[in-house]
Amino acid sequence: MEQRQAKTTRRTATQIRELLDVFELSALTAKEFCSTRGISETAFYKWRGRYRTREEEQAFIPLHVASPSSGEAALFAEVNGIRIYQAVPASYLKELAS
Repeated sequence: MEQRQAKTTRRTATQIRELLDVFELSALTAKEFCSTRGISETAFYKWRGRYRTREEEQAFIPLHVASPSSGEAALFAEVNGIRIYQAVPASYLKELAS
């Protein structure tokens, strides 16, 4: 017997990002979204991991950077009301902002 392979549709990075944006705006679960769009859940989660991670790394984090007043320790940054007095990695600041 002859086995038939499922036809796979190659999507561009732009198309994948657009699909992920549509998903974010929908009220559907990932399973429902994939089912209605004919996407495998494995591919969906792979795309989300690949494309959303890069965008989140480039996300803007509002920081208040201040110069120290006399008698105060040097304030490095303030995030959501949390004052940081030494340099920290950007990933740490991202965690605080979320």
